[in-house]
Amino acid sequence: MSKTSDGNGKRVTSRVAVTAAGIVSPLGFGLDETLNSLREARDCITRVSRFSVAECRCKTAGQVPDEPLLKEQHETNRAKRLHRASRMMIRALSEAN
Repeated sequence: MSKTSDGNGKRVTSRVAVTAAGIVSPLGFGLDETLNSLREARDCITRVSRFSVAECRCKTAGQVPDEPLLKEQHETNRAKRLHRASRMMIRALSEAN
């Protein structure tokens, strides 16, 4: 629970309730795909390809692939402008229904 000031010096309490969420991870999208990856001991660690790691000690990471994020989005102008993290959040929340 977050407490903030409303500008008049009064404390206002804000509440957020998350009732469900799905899974978006390097292991898969959704519970079934993720569980199958875990059961099969699938290795999802690859060389980092989304940005330069020339100056980093670690060159590998678990990366969420772009293709599943893009294929279900309606390619309207607004959808094209969405940040990658927003696409992941929409996908995870859509699985919760």
